[in-house]
Amino acid sequence: MNLLDFKNKLIKGKELGGEVVYIKEDNLLYGIESIYKNHEINSISLLKSEQNSIKVHDLIEFLERECDEFCDGDVYIGSSIHSREDNKGIVSIEFAQYEAIKMIFINI
Repeated sequence: MNLLDFKNKLIKGKELGGEVVYIKEDNLLYGIESIYKNHEINSISLLKSEQNSIKVHDLIEFLERECDEFCDGDVYIGSSIHSREDNKGIVSIEFAQYEAIKMIFINI
């Protein structure tokens, strides 16, 4: 997914009340452990985490602060910093609410 589209969807999710971002793959939920910029291919990789995640506000703030030069780049989801072969593209972004927690899912 294009970085600008990704950021705009996160902003819309935040406006709907989204608080936390999760990665959803095959009905499994993952958090976001860390974010890496790849200057060679003009992209951002979000690494999956079994435990941690990131707040929507913090992710948007990072993208605005650190990623202006990547506005034409893409966002990928990875499992490890050591292997880019596992990187997957984003299919969609959705807003969901379970009990009192409002979340944004990145579907891959």
